[in-house]
Amino acid sequence: MADDEFAENAELFPGETAPDLDDLDEIPVRLLEDFTIYDWDTRCLVPITHLLDLRPGMHYGASGLARPWVDDSVDEDSDDDDSTMPMVIKLSPILELNVHHFSSSTCKLDV
Repeated sequence: MADDEFAENAELFPGETAPDLDDLDEIPVRLLEDFTIYDWDTRCLVPITHLLDLRPGMHYGASGLARPWVDDSVDEDSDDDDSTMPMVIKLSPILELNVHHFSSSTCKLDV
């Protein structure tokens, strides 16, 4: 782990709001950028396609930049600075992979 890298944990990032336990549809979401995927034990880089065939006994990790995701359409009156500094984070071991694509041209999630 790099000197400026934080291990993923359950604590909130600056700018995140704790979830309402009565409404679990509203939970903190993080924007992940510039991530590197590697074998957890050897730290050798692996292609993301290896995660498509993730099986028991395979241990992969990822490190990169993370910041709170804010839905600008919900909180248009917010005075918060939109340029929240990303944190360098080491995720806990990867358990599964789900591929989604957010189209910036249509502002929709392709599942």
